[in-house]
Amino acid sequence: MVLISCPECKREISSLATSCPQCGTPIAAAAAVRATGDTLTTTQSTAKRFKAQTLIAALLIVLGFLIALVSAQTPGSSGTSFGAWMFVLGVLWYLVTRVRSWWHHG
Repeated sequence: MVLISCPECKREISSLATSCPQCGTPIAAAAAVRATGDTLTTTQSTAKRFKAQTLIAALLIVLGFLIALVSAQTPGSSGTSFGAWMFVLGVLWYLVTRVRSWWHHG
């Protein structure tokens, strides 16, 4: 095993690594990867996408809760149902994102 420099982030990594642990850039040659039976994948970009989806869902949950709470205290306001729907949508979005993350990354 030799330490080499990642072509993307310049971090020192093992020459046997299939991808850089810092930036996810593929390192190993395709033939070497096929010989070991592994697949050459970059998971960092999908992990960032799942993190963004989780953040959006969390924002929907918080905003929906706050809108419903404020609207419930305001007489004659119809925002309570809107806030409740935002909250439910956020919870469902969060659950779907967590299941997809588990499904793709184990």
